[in-house]
Amino acid sequence: MTQEKSNDVREFLCPLNSPLSQGSTSGGLRASAWSSRTSSKSRVVALHLEVDNSFGVPTEYTKAEPLQAHLNQRSNSDRIPRRSVYILEGLSHDITTVLGHHFQLHPSVFADHERLVSFADSTTREGGGLPFLPSAIHGKDYVTLKYHEPVALSRRPTNFRNLCGTTGRHIAATRVIGKFSDVGVLRRKCTFWSRSRESGSWECYEITTSPYNGGYLDFVPQEYQMKCGYGPPKTSFLEDMSFYLRTHSSALDLSNPSSLRVFMDKIVASHFLKLAEFLQSLVEVVQWNLSRRQDLTSFAVAAAEEQWSDIQAWERRIAEYKDDLEGIMLQLQIPLRIPTQGGIQSWKDCAPDYPFLYARFVKIGLRVSGLNGSIATLASIVDNRHVFKTQELSLKVAEDASREAKSVKVLTILGMIFIPLSYIASIFKLGYASDGMQWSLGMLTRNLQGKNRILLASTSTVEFPPYLCQLRRSVRGTMARYRLQIASVILLLSFLMWLRYYLISRAAQNAAIPHLVSLTLDRLANQASLHAMDAETYPESWISIGQLRDDVLRDQHSVSKRTALWDKVKDVVEMNANVRASQRESRNGEISRVWEWIGAISGLESGEKRRKSGRVSWGAYDQHSSPVSGNDGGPEIVQQRWQEGRPIY
Repeated sequence: MTQEKSNDVREFLCPLNSPLSQGSTSGGLRASAWSSRTSSKSRVVALHLEVDNSFGVPTEYTKAEPLQAHLNQRSNSDRIPRRSVYILEGLSHDITTVLGHHFQLHPSVFADHERLVSFADSTTREGGGLPFLPSAIHGKDYVTLKYHEPVALSRRPTNFRNLCGTTGRHIAATRVIGKFSDVGVLRRKCTFWSRSRESGSWECYEITTSPYNGGYLDFVPQEYQMKCGYGPPKTSFLEDMSFYLRTHSSALDLSNPSSLRVFMDKIVASHFLKLAEFLQSLVEVVQWNLSRRQDLTSFAVAAAEEQWSDIQAWERRIAEYKDDLEGIMLQLQIPLRIPTQGGIQSWKDCAPDYPFLYARFVKIGLRVSGLNGSIATLASIVDNRHVFKTQELSLKVAEDASREAKSVKVLTILGMIFIPLSYIASIFKLGYASDGMQWSLGMLTRNLQGKNRILLASTSTVEFPPYLCQLRRSVRGTMARYRLQIASVILLLSFLMWLRYYLISRAAQNAAIPHLVSLTLDRLANQASLHAMDAETYPESWISIGQLRDDVLRDQHSVSKRTALWDKVKDVVEMNANVRASQRESRNGEISRVWEWIGAISGLESGEKRRKSGRVSWGAYDQHSSPVSGNDGGPEIVQQRWQEGRPIY
């Protein structure tokens, strides 16, 4: 097929198959009908069946020119029959064009091989497209199997955006208990195409992906393993396929080229089995971390939310794995039911493998769903603990404020005694010299002699009098002289102290209001729940406001403080949409204003039911009784209730 004809084929098939029209994102690869979107390196391994029905030494091609020459030589050769297997790893433009021209492959072979997700991603080079219909399988001459491969990364990832260095495809990182795992999961695909000729010759063509790390268990019987002496290299899908074809091809029906696909099916199933083991280990790690706990204080709210988000990612991935297994079973025409042990024909039978893997992933999905519920419960517990700690903190703040108010009262009393004295001493500069302060005394005498008046005056100095005497005289004189100023200072200090005490007390009351509101709402909700579950024992679904106030504020004995505090609580509660205020008449005839809870009732939503008491009341009125079980033939005793004789308005 020429280049121009291949382009015509592509243009003709583009309206029929939309992925063919998407072309390449790397530029310059839209010239061929078999152009690949990726520009990764490719290699082709050719295996030819010899006369003794064994495959010879494989030949590897990394460039298009030698491969084209080899294919032309094989086409012109007269060796009959010709039976060859070509395994392609990676999709490059040149090699895919050569193989597409030679084998006359439909362009959708390469397009379906690149379609890994529902929507195309230009960053990861993962092509998108819609899945095929089950009825469309019969019109295809190839099989494309999508699988997921767990790989051990060279270093632990630090985020969720990781790309493969060879193919550029996305590597799914897994976070477990706040840390990224060193195991990543890659999306892979392998494609098998074969054709037979009338002369008995056939050709098989397989497309694989880049090398991987890890290892699966060898699936061939143990007698074959002992006979061979070594296992697959497990360095790449291509190397493993070459190993199985060269060492275990005698177990296949070589007259049918489709029999060679059993190795590809088994390798894909082995990768899914390793993936199931990896997911199960993740679930067990998280469950072990949640088990055997006596105290959940180590779990923070952010950590619980992070684990919940990780579990959502696991559920999404498991759903994708199950969809891929369903697609494989549709292409291989395997029913979803698991066959019995007697229905397994041989180790080459893949019919029991994929239904078993599908059932395994279903069970793991159920465990992950249960773990999701556990994480949600953990988040609720942690949030409730956080609310409880917040309430404890508010109560502690209220207690500290009350304690500080008492301390301020003591300081106020001490200040009223000592501050005026120190203030007075600083104003009048009273000294306390230790070298003996002199005190001047004046003595005035008067002597009347006849008409003449003789005035005799004398002064003298004495030593410093006692300190107590000096203090008393100074205080009396100062208080008498500056009584107005001292009284003003005392009043000002008293007002400041009272203002401080008032502000601290008000702050303490405001801090206690949220706790009192929460306690009031809990009482109303509890009363409504009891009434809904047992209306006979609890006939009233509401509570009187006065009774509720005296119950909630039982520790507050000051009438004025209780009234002021309850008015604030009342304003908040009556603004709540779950509380209805009304006037009701109680059983004893009192008419009062009540509150009734009209919101959701937790006891009924959780399905719990309170067990009624088994007590029986034996009355002595009218010789009636309340029967316990059956009828004893005697007079029935009925409990009567006292009715108040009063007019009803």
